[in-house]
Parts: sequence; structure tokens; C-alpha cells
Amino acid sequence: MKRLICIIILVFFLFFIYGNYINTKDLEVKEYEITSNKITDGFDGIKIVQFSDILYYEKSDIKEIKNLVKSINNENANIIVFTGDLVLDNTNITNVINELNNIKADYKYAVLGDKDNDNIKSNLESIGFTVLDKNYDYIFNKDINVKVDYLTFNTNSDYVDKCLKIYEENMDNDLKLGYTSTGIQKDDFSLKIDGKDIGKFGSQGENRIASLILKLSIYELSEIINKPILILDDILSELDKNNESLLLKYLNKVQQVFITSTKKYDIENCHYCYLTK
Repeated sequence: MKRLICIIILVFFLFFIYGNYINTKDLEVKEYEITSNKITDGFDGIKIVQFSDILYYEKSDIKEIKNLVKSINNENANIIVFTGDLVLDNTNITNVINELNNIKADYKYAVLGDKDNDNIKSNLESIGFTVLDKNYDYIFNKDINVKVDYLTFNTNSDYVDKCLKIYEENMDNDLKLGYTSTGIQKDDFSLKIDGKDIGKFGSQGENRIASLILKLSIYELSEIINKPILILDDILSELDKNNESLLLKYLNKVQQVFITSTKKYDIENCHYCYLTK
């Protein structure tokens, strides 16, 4: 019985040594390449670094955190994701937060672990991490190529004669249907980002950006003749902070613009009107 108790004590001691002195110093780096035909070419080469389980505590060596930050920055990542468990107990996290503040990336996100509390959440947010908690964010690559293709029912060079021929061929069927089944009213256009149709492969944010580009290009063209009023409905809800800032900066040069939204945005030289039930 005494031997069994000694063995149990020894096992617990070994787990304690491993968890607090050995495991915290092990930095294991694994690299994976993700390919998909649903990812536009503008995102080719984007690097995401994910790290977790720092489990910092009072006896931890801050040099290990410095080495972690150095290793992360050496990867030159576009996106950083921390997936939880910053400290082991109620340790003062000032030192580790100061070191994590040195992480460089375009986007920094955090998903809290079961050991992370509201204090850790607020500290991560203070150094630029967006904490994801049953929410999401839109990420865009700045270097993208947007193309508009006009899809017409008649690509013939002799446009008028070809249209008349098509109408004549479909007349009997159209009379039965009670409407014109083909013609210019059926023409459409497709938006492509880096050669991929965003209607099929694009996210909600990419579709919103593309539609804004179309609307604002019409404004730019019509501005040559007169100064139209620009009306935009809930345009900021699906944009990340960078694209939101770029759009608001552009709208500052518009003479008259009406923006409807469910939340207030800090827009320069803007008059606000609140509607309540």
C-alpha cells in the first residue's frame, strides 16, 4: 500500500514538473498549406500564424515569451490568431501583455480559452487583438483586381438586325407566355475578383465591396454633368475597419450623401438624424 502511494505521488510530481517547467518551454512549429478554388488569387500567399496555451505564471521566464514573439514575427504573418489559455492562474499579466503587444500583423484575433477571464479579454483588446466570441470579422486583401463583364443576349456585330431576328424567332412562344422571354431586359453583368466570379466564390464582404465600387463609379461618371445625391443603405455593416475607413474618407468629398444605419459612426462633417419608435 505504501509503495502504491509513493508511485502515485511520483506520477503527480512528474506531471507537475513537466507542465510547469518543461512543457512551457517547448515551442513546436508546424506549417500547413491550404489550397482551395474558392480562395481568390488576391489572397494567394497570405500567411496565418496560430498560437495557444502560453500558460504564463509567476515562475515563468519572460524570456520564453520574448522568444515566442520573436518567432511569430519572423514568420511575417498577415493574420495572427491566439486560441486561448494565456495564464495558468491569477498571475499578474502585465509583463506578458507588454510582450504580446510587440507582435506585428495586419490582423490579430483571439479566441478565449477556459482559463481566460474578462480581464484577459480587455487586455488583449487593448493591444490590438479582436476577441471573437460568437461573432466574426471580414478580412480583405488590398491588392485585388475587380472586373465587370457585361453579359448580353446579342453579341453579333450587326446588333439591330440580329435583335429583330431573335424577336421574330421567339414571337410565337412569347405570345403564349404573355411576355418577352429574351431581349435587352435580360442582359446582366458579372463581377470578378482576380478572375473569379464573386457571385459564386465571393464572401458577403467581397460582394459588398464590389457593389459599392459599381455604385460609386456611376457617381464619378455622373458627376461630370451635375452633382447627384448619393443614398447608401447600411453600407458599413459588412466592412472591416480598414475598408470602412477608406469608404468614409472617400465620402467626405461627396457633396450630398445620405447614409442609413442601425448604429452611429463617427463621420466627419456629418449631421445625424435619429429615428425611434
